[in-house]
Amino acid sequence: MSARTRREEQLVGILARERHAVSASTLARALAVTERSVRNYVRSVNDRFGAELLVSSSEGIRLDRTLYDEVRRRSDGRLRISSAPEERLDTLMVALVRSASVDVFDLEEQLCVSVSTIEADVARARPLFAEYGLTLVREGDRIGIEGTERQKRRFLRSLLYNASESAGLEVMRGIRSEPDSAVARLHRLVMTGLEHYGHLPNQYVLGELMTHLSLVAERFGHDGTVGETGPARRDSAAGGPVADESAAEAVAESFRKVYGWALPPEELDVLRAYLDAGRDRDASSGAEEDEALSVVARTTVDHVCGLFGLGHPRDETLDALLVHIQSLGRRVRSGNQWLNPLGQGFKAAHPVVHEITLHLSQALESHLGAALSEGEIDYLSFHLGTAFQDNIDAGPRVTYTIVTPSYGRLSETTIDRIVRAASDDAVCDRTIMDLSHDVTAVPSDIIISSVPVPDAGDIPVVQVSPFVDAADASAIAGAIG
Repeated sequence: MSARTRREEQLVGILARERHAVSASTLARALAVTERSVRNYVRSVNDRFGAELLVSSSEGIRLDRTLYDEVRRRSDGRLRISSAPEERLDTLMVALVRSASVDVFDLEEQLCVSVSTIEADVARARPLFAEYGLTLVREGDRIGIEGTERQKRRFLRSLLYNASESAGLEVMRGIRSEPDSAVARLHRLVMTGLEHYGHLPNQYVLGELMTHLSLVAERFGHDGTVGETGPARRDSAAGGPVADESAAEAVAESFRKVYGWALPPEELDVLRAYLDAGRDRDASSGAEEDEALSVVARTTVDHVCGLFGLGHPRDETLDALLVHIQSLGRRVRSGNQWLNPLGQGFKAAHPVVHEITLHLSQALESHLGAALSEGEIDYLSFHLGTAFQDNIDAGPRVTYTIVTPSYGRLSETTIDRIVRAASDDAVCDRTIMDLSHDVTAVPSDIIISSVPVPDAGDIPVVQVSPFVDAADASAIAGAIG
């Protein structure tokens, strides 16, 4: 995705979360661009959409929600507004890798472009597939990909690493680079308050929350429409998801200290939604755990790890995800799902994370016997983004699975020496000590084993001695390099 396309997606994402028009100067500060660039983005989005999706007036820029909602209804809520060439190419390539073959005219309908545009995209995709040993083949109106499952998994994984960042993460970078700014001071106070009340927000949601608060400060602080300067209070009639009330009040009080006025009452509901979505709770704190739902979630996470060639999430992040899913199940059963689509900017900037989320949400829907709201899917994206952040941070390095039978300290020593031999050029995404395990299902690029692995399929195997001597270390380095 190009930098311009990413900014346009972030612009739409910001306006989708705001109830009122936002000034061009405020948007420029949020996107770290000039006001002229913002106006150019507005024209570009409207031209690509074929209608005035972003409406400019003396009050600022707002989203035409009627048009926005109509497009989302037509696309079953799963197609993004933008049909920018980079995003369209990603969508096309994922469709080709995921299917035996795809009809050109089906792609034309799905992507809302002409057949000639599809043909041009296919030509662009061919060398990208070739980098991973995949061959694009054409038979009449059908297009397919030839290659091994391992090659396809590596290609899908590469799309995840090429994903761009959301506006929220850009705000977090700005906080680090300008520690004396108002938003940086607000960030420090917010973190202190949340930590005091036991909230540990993941960085995606925290970034989106800080973006929202900075926009509120710009919008209301400049036009002087808010006169109250006392501590923020909860509107007892407010509905929606309720986070720890003390933590929400702490954030509102931090805002008042920095900007000198209290948040408008309607903003407190938004605060609670962000906090409830972003809190990584202790997995042991849920008294009503739904074990069956957790099993479905674990199984699906294992499946998408294999499908996209991802390392398995760390235990603590997976536990936080499972606690969130257990809470989701209770909301679905009570008919009180979250509706706030807070993740629009994230979804647009991280299409592969959203694709992974759809796999998980479909499995949960099947188990629960009910459709998840768009807001619930957005919140799942935040949590999954955190769960797979280690993979994103690591980049497209070679992944390996260690296979060694459990044998006291010897197996621990074997694993330690293999990891040291692989160094930072590769990442171990799992260790198998049960020799009955089906190794053909692992998503890794290679297998490093201290015992023979005759049935590894198309995955290369490096067999080493349990003591991992210098020759073994050299063989490991050669396989990775």
